[in-house]
Amino acid sequence: MFGFTRALGRTLILAGCFALTGLQSASASTITLNSTSFGWWDSLGTHDASNTNYGTGDNPQNVDHRSFFVFNLSGVSGTVVSAALNIFNLAYSSADPSETLGIFDVSTPIAVLIATGTSQIPIYDDLGSGTLFGSTTVSPANNNANVTITLNSVALAALQSGLGSDFAFGGALTTLSRPNLTEGVFTFSNNFTGTRQLVVTTVPEPASLALFASGLTAIAVARRRRKGSAFQGQTERLRCDRSGRLRSWNLRVRECARDDAEAEGGEGAMR
Repeated sequence: MFGFTRALGRTLILAGCFALTGLQSASASTITLNSTSFGWWDSLGTHDASNTNYGTGDNPQNVDHRSFFVFNLSGVSGTVVSAALNIFNLAYSSADPSETLGIFDVSTPIAVLIATGTSQIPIYDDLGSGTLFGSTTVSPANNNANVTITLNSVALAALQSGLGSDFAFGGALTTLSRPNLTEGVFTFSNNFTGTRQLVVTTVPEPASLALFASGLTAIAVARRRRKGSAFQGQTERLRCDRSGRLRSWNLRVRECARDDAEAEGGEGAMR
């Protein structure tokens, strides 16, 4: 009675498809985080915590600058499915038509990264080496506008692992090629120029998704059972109606037979 029917199959398939695809799109949430700390370390290992300039690149004295951006991920939950950095570029300064900006992982502890320091060349090295999280081309077309860097799958996995804590990105130009000349992006920047944002999109955890799918399946089965019960009731009523008509017919047959017998008896008496 409660077997797998075509209608029930369609219901379960629709429920599963909705749980695996519709829920993701309907429940996907995007959060935009502002950088809590940013700046640069130069190739001499110098950083001033009071300086909010995050210019990235080389200067005429051949002192290279690498930037960093810190974000607090305590308000992010779920599974990270996409992320991008939006960094405001006030001015592009290079004799080259474009430069390539690379975004890297950072292993330096956050407290050390944002503190004033000198002769900390390993920190400078850290900001432009290691795992590449994404890159983009920057040119004069990006002046007075955001530079968007879409983060790769390695970065997404790192963000997932870093949920609930502070997370840092390093920025470096990977196409420096002109000694004694300026090659830079984000020049003349500070905390009053534009935004420095991390945009993260997440979906519910797989366990929550499976639980939702189970709930939809249970609803579909319960609905099918209610329909089955109603059909069973209709069948029983039909059986009762048929039985009643059968009893009435049998009674009528017996009555007719009795009348015929009485009629035959009367005819015999008259004979």
